[in-house]
Amino acid sequence: MTDPHPGRTGTGANMHRSGSPLGAEGRRRIGALALAAYPEEACGVWFAPPARGTDRGTGAGGVVVVPCRNAAPIDRGRRFAIDPDELRTILRGRGDRWVGVFHSHPDGTADPSAIDQVEALPGLLAAIVAVEADGEKAIAVYERGPGPGAPLRAVGAAGLPEDVPTSRIRPASLGASP
Repeated sequence: MTDPHPGRTGTGANMHRSGSPLGAEGRRRIGALALAAYPEEACGVWFAPPARGTDRGTGAGGVVVVPCRNAAPIDRGRRFAIDPDELRTILRGRGDRWVGVFHSHPDGTADPSAIDQVEALPGLLAAIVAVEADGEKAIAVYERGPGPGAPLRAVGAAGLPEDVPTSRIRPASLGASP
């Protein structure tokens, strides 16, 4: 898959060959976690070791995906929350770089919801995986645009399993603007 934003600088320009900052293995891991959590939302964080000569941290070694317990107090099929204590434990003493947060949309699309638009953390990527009972359907990666209150914008698609027909691909999975 090619970069949907050729020539751009920033996060999207540092994608793995799979067309995503997640890389193929990160995409597979997040897709499997989303399916395992179905019908609830899966959530977690991902890290990348610093690449030599760059500050983006998406280089050699690939990403490390760390699942978190969905700590949303209600409606975990439509909401997720990462417990701050769990996150502090995960972040403590890590030598790799925190790159992003991921969560799933059971029986939904890989497009950010209104809540995702508000709650996405500045400076981190947000991966959203659309998952149904029979598996992952799409994964898209977003970043917050520049400026206060800027909307999320797609920076790359993490690809789809080979057996997903093209008719099932949603625009966000191709890197289109939400």
